[in-house]
Amino acid sequence: MSTGSELGIGDIDLRDREVVPGIFVPTPDSDQAVREDAQEELQRKAAEANNEPDASCDDSLSEGLNPETLGSYRGVRQWVMCRAWAYHKDEGISFARAVEKAWGDVDEARA
Repeated sequence: MSTGSELGIGDIDLRDREVVPGIFVPTPDSDQAVREDAQEELQRKAAEANNEPDASCDDSLSEGLNPETLGSYRGVRQWVMCRAWAYHKDEGISFARAVEKAWGDVDEARA
């Protein structure tokens, strides 16, 4: 049985956990909240592995560049990344060019 210290992740009890590099996988003994958190993390990693944006991009793009979004650095940054991905997929341009184009959209909305 490995301890957290042996694995370089601190002093935690790993007796009821399986250790997989980069992914926490709960065992049946783990509580429901831990299972749900792990499931969300696995879904996020799967989406990243497939280079697909998550559902929050749909929400961000459908809301557009409204005053609330424009007033939030995180909101603008999320919208830009989501819009850039859409440009990249739809127009076949490089992602770097797509990011530039999305920031241009922000500049136009702020003008």
